[in-house]
Amino acid sequence: MQLGQAIRYYLEPQMVETGYNLIDARHQKDKKHGVKITLIISRQDGQGITHDDCAAVTQIAKTQFEELLEDYILEVSSQGIKLPKKEHQNLAGKT
Repeated sequence: MQLGQAIRYYLEPQMVETGYNLIDARHQKDKKHGVKITLIISRQDGQGITHDDCAAVTQIAKTQFEELLEDYILEVSSQGIKLPKKEHQNLAGKT
């Protein structure tokens, strides 16, 4: 399983359970931290993303990444107004 697939596989079920959608998960090599992971999220209720939402998803991710990765940097954000809208693809429960 590639890293991008693993990120979705491990994170998405917990995110869905807590009311969030994983819109996009990006990763790239980082000279200082091994890998940089960027998660783009939305709320299932359609409300805007707050700092508290980003913090909640960060905690979910940290719990999962402790088992997957040794050295990483994590960024969690909303799509924002400048990013093109991307349809959510719910992969929870799929194998």
